[in-house]
Amino acid sequence: MNNDSLSLLARLARKELREILRDRRTIVTLVLMPLLLYPLLGVGFKFFLTSLAPSANTQIRIGVLSDADERLLTSLLGTPKPEDPKLFVLHTNNIEESLRAGDCDIGVELKGVTGQVFPSLDPRQSYECLIERRDDSPRGVTAEEFVLDRLSATNALVLRERLQKYARVSKAPNAVRVELRLIKTKEGKKGSYLASLIPLVLVLMTITGAVYPSIDLTAGERERGTLEILMAAPVSRVGLLLAKYAAVMTVAMLTGVINLTMMTITIAVSGMGRELFPEGLTIGMVLSVLALLLLFAAFFSAVLLAVTSFARSFKEAQAYLIPLMLLAISPGLVTLMPGIRLDEPFLMPIAPLINVVLLAREILEGGAPVGPGAIVVLSTFFYAFAAVTIASRLFGAEAVLYSEQGQFSELFRRPIRQRAVANVNSAVLCLAIVFPLSVLIGSGMAQLPLRPEAILLVGMAASTALFIGVPAIAARFGNVSPVSGFALRRSRWLVLAGAVLLGVSLWPLVAQLIVWQEHLGLSTMPQMLRDKLKELADQRREMSPIIALLALAFVPAIVEELFFRGWFFSALERAVRPLTAILITGVVFGSFHLFTGGVLLAERVLPTILLGIILSWVRWRSGSVLPGIALHMLHNGFLVSAALFTDTFGDLNTAMEGGGGQVPLSWLVGGTAVAVLGAALVWMSRPNPKHI
Repeated sequence: MNNDSLSLLARLARKELREILRDRRTIVTLVLMPLLLYPLLGVGFKFFLTSLAPSANTQIRIGVLSDADERLLTSLLGTPKPEDPKLFVLHTNNIEESLRAGDCDIGVELKGVTGQVFPSLDPRQSYECLIERRDDSPRGVTAEEFVLDRLSATNALVLRERLQKYARVSKAPNAVRVELRLIKTKEGKKGSYLASLIPLVLVLMTITGAVYPSIDLTAGERERGTLEILMAAPVSRVGLLLAKYAAVMTVAMLTGVINLTMMTITIAVSGMGRELFPEGLTIGMVLSVLALLLLFAAFFSAVLLAVTSFARSFKEAQAYLIPLMLLAISPGLVTLMPGIRLDEPFLMPIAPLINVVLLAREILEGGAPVGPGAIVVLSTFFYAFAAVTIASRLFGAEAVLYSEQGQFSELFRRPIRQRAVANVNSAVLCLAIVFPLSVLIGSGMAQLPLRPEAILLVGMAASTALFIGVPAIAARFGNVSPVSGFALRRSRWLVLAGAVLLGVSLWPLVAQLIVWQEHLGLSTMPQMLRDKLKELADQRREMSPIIALLALAFVPAIVEELFFRGWFFSALERAVRPLTAILITGVVFGSFHLFTGGVLLAERVLPTILLGIILSWVRWRSGSVLPGIALHMLHNGFLVSAALFTDTFGDLNTAMEGGGGQVPLSWLVGGTAVAVLGAALVWMSRPNPKHI
């Protein structure tokens, strides 16, 4: 795409955006609704929080360990007032278990300085008071505030009595020294229940901001009869769709920004930050949620355009969007259920909409798990690409150009003429399908109660079906030649020899790079996974070498090369410059290896990206996927053999366990020399004739 085409697309996008922003309905959704909604929500939240304050109708259940504790606590709390809540003291053998079971709101343990429990209040004595409550209990917060308030009043009274009667007694000024302890629950929320509503409201408001523009720019244009005029412009239909997509996404993003800004202002002005969020609402939290909203806006804007492309009129588009909005609200409400966390169950990070709301909630609660958070971002990113691809297929169909109703068959209509390679839309759609499924399969495999060999066999079959089956189906519907579409051409012997040399020499360099990352503290591998890998290595003599090499080295190399360097790279190199295609393929390849068994392994990203760039470069120089398969198989085979079946890899294992080991220098020198020779052989070979 040249500069003139980009300039034309930018002008079209500005034109569409100006028309949308001039409409009063857009202004109502974009500006007036946030201005009215969040102050009203702030008043409602404030009223709800105020209603939690102790009153005569409030019941507080306090757990104690003995009768002596009950008598002393009653003395410390003083004479009840008519407006005080009703206190119920419950005896228990284990306060923590009673709190987890919900039998009491808070637990109180009282001891004197000497560690002895006292039956009644002695003004000359100081006491220690341990107050325990669940970290997710609003009733516990209410009970804690009441008890602290009464103990403060008792401290003031006792202090006055000491000053009057025991001025010469060397005692602490307070009669009761209080210590607070939160009981972490298995499903516990770190923030308020009200705070869980905020991400859902923000996401739904972002969706609302994109609804009207998406209808107006597709079904509205068709109803007014102006779509045919736009189609006559000197720009492709896909380009026209991208201009409309940019306008809708901009409005959705502006809606998200305005809603988040109004929410932040409302919380700051009302002073509810500490009550809603355990750590307070920080600038970092706001910016993180904003970035997440922008990513979600990019995804859902494309979904809306794909749906509204079927409609012939404004009203028909509205009818289509009603079930879509219901589908969007329903999974969002799931996030309000207790026990639903981003990392449990393992399906949550790849579930559309649910994952975004859960991640935003975790951020507002003071922190989110890195691994599941990265899965959310990457999966939503790929979903956005998939939605844009589907929208472009529908918008570019003949049924959209004329006043006919679009059909889903437009997505799967097989071209009459066979194509040499897949188009970029089809390749990106396959990426968007394969990525969440690969994460799902990896997470599920880690939980299978099978022997290691059985898990390896199941994983081998699953990866083959995923990386080969999805593009094969796409090639069938897209009428793409399997030979050229997957780059299954014969390769020059010089390139093949260079690839073999690279395959046998790169693995010590990759191993040393992993060691350096470990020394720099860039490793994210949890100890549990380290122990599991060590256990797997200890079982290597019981494992069949053939099965291990097939499942961990050879089959992954074949299917990944066919998918990334065959299907994806072949489509990409027709649309962009070779260097851009090489870099993009390498980064995408590294992103797919960011997770192992559903666990984030950041130390794998850089080595895998570099390996992916080398493999893509070999693919470009050769025009075939076969040298890359040989390189990848040898590289994986040496790594797996060294790690599982020999005792010569102890230095790297020691380094990965924090022992400061190193890959032997002779391996590094030899590997570098052979790798340089292999790269020279690949370079001396003539490049793909397409790029000469």
